[in-house]
Amino acid sequence: MNYESQDIESANKLGELALNLASMFNAKNLKGKILYIVAACIAHSKYHVRETLPMFRESYQSALKNGDFEFVAYCAKQKSQYAYLVGQELTNLKVEIAESSNLLAQLKQSINLQCNQIFHQAVLNLLGEAENPCNLSGTACEEEHLLPLLAKANDRTGIHYFYLHKLILCYLFGDLCQALENAGKFRQGLMGGTGFLTVPVFHFYDSLAALAACSEADVLEREMLLERVGENQKKMQTWAARAPMNHLHKFHLVEAEKYRVLGDNFQAMEEYDRAIGLAKQNEYLNEEALANELAAKFYIGWGKEKIARVYLADAHYGYTHWGAQAKVEDLETHYPQFLIRIPVSTSIASDSATVTNISSSHDSGQTFDLAAVMKAFAAIASEIVLDKLLAKLMRIMLQNAGAENGFLILESRGKFLVEASGKLDGDRVDVLQSVPAEKCLPVSIINYVARRKRNVVESDAANKGRFTRDPYIVRHNSQSILCAPLLNQGQLIGMVYLENNLTTSAFTDDRVEVLQLLSTQAAVSIANAKLYAEVRESQSKLTQFLEALPVGITVHNPQGKVSYINETGQRLLDRILAPSATGEELISASEIYISGKESPCSEQQLPAWRALNGESAIADNLEVRRSGKIVPLEMHSQPIFDNKNNIVYAITAFSDITDRKQAEKLVAEYNRTLEMQVADRTRELSEALQHLQATQRELIQSEKMAALGQLVAGVAHEINTPLGAIRSSVENLADFFNQNLAQIADFFHKMSPEGYSDLLTLLPKYQSRTMLFSNREKRQFKRALIQQLSNNSVANPETVADTLVDIGIYDNIESILPLLQDPTSSDVLQQAYQFTALQRSTNTIITATDRAAKVVFALKAYSRSNSTGEKVIANITEGIETILTLYYNQLKHGVEVVRNYEDGVPELLCYPDELNQVWTNLIHNALQAMNNCGILTLDVRVENQILLVGVTDNGTGIPPEILPRIFEPFFTTKPAGEGSGLGLDIVKKIVEKHSGKIEVTSAIGQTSFIVSIPIAV
Repeated sequence: MNYESQDIESANKLGELALNLASMFNAKNLKGKILYIVAACIAHSKYHVRETLPMFRESYQSALKNGDFEFVAYCAKQKSQYAYLVGQELTNLKVEIAESSNLLAQLKQSINLQCNQIFHQAVLNLLGEAENPCNLSGTACEEEHLLPLLAKANDRTGIHYFYLHKLILCYLFGDLCQALENAGKFRQGLMGGTGFLTVPVFHFYDSLAALAACSEADVLEREMLLERVGENQKKMQTWAARAPMNHLHKFHLVEAEKYRVLGDNFQAMEEYDRAIGLAKQNEYLNEEALANELAAKFYIGWGKEKIARVYLADAHYGYTHWGAQAKVEDLETHYPQFLIRIPVSTSIASDSATVTNISSSHDSGQTFDLAAVMKAFAAIASEIVLDKLLAKLMRIMLQNAGAENGFLILESRGKFLVEASGKLDGDRVDVLQSVPAEKCLPVSIINYVARRKRNVVESDAANKGRFTRDPYIVRHNSQSILCAPLLNQGQLIGMVYLENNLTTSAFTDDRVEVLQLLSTQAAVSIANAKLYAEVRESQSKLTQFLEALPVGITVHNPQGKVSYINETGQRLLDRILAPSATGEELISASEIYISGKESPCSEQQLPAWRALNGESAIADNLEVRRSGKIVPLEMHSQPIFDNKNNIVYAITAFSDITDRKQAEKLVAEYNRTLEMQVADRTRELSEALQHLQATQRELIQSEKMAALGQLVAGVAHEINTPLGAIRSSVENLADFFNQNLAQIADFFHKMSPEGYSDLLTLLPKYQSRTMLFSNREKRQFKRALIQQLSNNSVANPETVADTLVDIGIYDNIESILPLLQDPTSSDVLQQAYQFTALQRSTNTIITATDRAAKVVFALKAYSRSNSTGEKVIANITEGIETILTLYYNQLKHGVEVVRNYEDGVPELLCYPDELNQVWTNLIHNALQAMNNCGILTLDVRVENQILLVGVTDNGTGIPPEILPRIFEPFFTTKPAGEGSGLGLDIVKKIVEKHSGKIEVTSAIGQTSFIVSIPIAV
């Protein structure tokens, strides 16, 4: 998870959980393995790498105690590498790694031994104990022989380590060609180090090598190298964000080198100083020295030699204190003019001659009883109860360290308390005294060890050393003193204080080394014992909590046995069950039934059994039957899993739900009553709805008839006008035929062929006239004709002109001038006039008949109702024109109708008679707003499958205070008796019935109603 998903927090929590579970279940065979995985693959992603070293030691001891030699080898190998990479002092590290190699050889762990030899040789190279510092060849290993062995064994991890440490050495000693080559080979086996610290370390040195090579690269190569550095830095930035103490200084050092390559010197200066400061702060001695060296090279290249001298001196000092003699000599060889040789004591790990930092190493000639040490380890590790552990520890420490008396001191809330004390010559050990250490021990030594976390060994405390003035030492004339910290995962949890006042120098190196080993195990065991005590206390509190719960609780193990039942549970089941009772025994003893069943339920029907099969189960249909009484139960069971997703137990909570069942029964009865009431009420509401709908239809029809009534006067006038014209024309026809029929026959009998021809010439001229002229225009035509007739010597020009105008001849008389000049033409003209009058009457009858028919059709279309009650296809524009026809009488006297009808408007599935009522109401309101004088604009168009009909007038407008209320039912501004206030309310309902909406905008001089209806409704 740490590597694949980069979910550091989850990986860390899972690691801690695994360790806690291993301790909780006393899984000794797993604890060492888990601790190794956490230390090697997880901890460095969140904590300082130094904190992994105690974890490796603890894992090593756990694996050794359990005989797991493979994990002993893993821990020894990885601790060597991590200690090297974190910058631990190389002289001591050399001894530790050599011992690890000897141990791995004895345990026949050849693969891990080969890896350890790589780290060993890398350390030797830096110490200056190799002929070529870039080659992994020397007393620890020979790369020419080692690499084929790793390849033959297909040891990808070993190959991974080989090329990483080759890369580091080649870079540190300036062989950039080999460094880049080894980096390329490392990338091929990058997955061999998945999860290990080696992966970010590689990206760090790979970037440094690439940037160093930029100075000799061409443009294309330089771009590729910088791109590689950029990819590395993205990863390094992520790692630095999660564990800045391990990676942030690396990130900034690469940034400094990048800015150097890019020529941004001022930014490079800041980044070098930032990298140096962070490396120093986080105690990476090796990388602090490297950062100083690279900064010095930068300033030398910039020509700032005085500044470079300071950084180079710091680099020289850093490599010296790291123990990297080969790098010290490398600097002195390349920069002799900048360095002043400063002698440095070889003992750099001690604070004084009497304070020694003891490691677990020893010369090959020095031996101690390994069996006795292992026995002591086993004795310490086997005890989990704190007071017993402290007593056992005290005896073991006294026996193995050569002490006369001793004290075990534990930290508690920032104070150090003596929790155990004993003497070598007595059997009694006093434990859990909780006496402040400063009251019975030398406070100066206690404070020193607490602050430095290092051993204090005094050979003659009263006479020499830094603690001779301590009141305790003066008072007791103390001689040999040994005080060692107890560290668990780098945290100080206590101390061991031992004295021997019988002799000086009682605590030899061998005894100190044994004590060091025992102290490590003691710290772990004390931490575990404290954890165990906390767990026991938590269990006690949990038991108290469970016993106090008002519900029954049972816990079933994977075999189905009841491992726990609380008092409430026993009371509910009315049985005191044995702790090992099975589910069947629980059922039979408690007589648990399924509600409504006559036989007890099976074990498989219990929620606990289902929970043991991985299901979260709930049942509220169970009941306990006893003494003729039925107690209903509700049970909730939940499976509990371990870290391997195995079910370890099931926990069940159950309670008496008698009250709830009774309440449910009452609720059910109430619901039945309520359902009946609801059914009755629903029926009443349905009837009321039907009545309301009928009333609404009547209101709509009433409003429709009211609107129709408003049209009656106009419609009557529209019909009476053509009827009057027809009557007048018919009377004219009757008079003509009654008075002139005999004369016509006599006229045609006497008429000469020429006269007949002249008559036929005159009549077509009237028929060709389709235009109507006003009386004023006719007078103008008449004057022009009189003038023309006079000019052409026609007798009685005024009379002839009157006759011609009556006939309908106003101009172009040249063709009939011969006729008009004939003295007998008056008879022909008179007869032609009579025929044209007859024709005018017949045309008037036809026009009046068409007009009346059109009005009747419009009225019929408006008033008809769709008897089926279903929607039909209708043309909206035709419906609007029907309404305009009915309002023709109001429109013709001063209303201009502007029709903006879009072409191709589709027909609509609708209730056309109801929509006609909408158009009627809107047009009627518009005419009233304009006082039947103005411009009425009608718009019909389609937008986004929405039919839009607009009715706009240029009347007075609707006052703003009235506008929001115009669609309210019964709201009207008309005088009483002139309006019901239902018009626009009904309009709105009709539009909404068509899934549409109606909107209105109004201002002074204009009001617009917009009806929107979806085409597909």
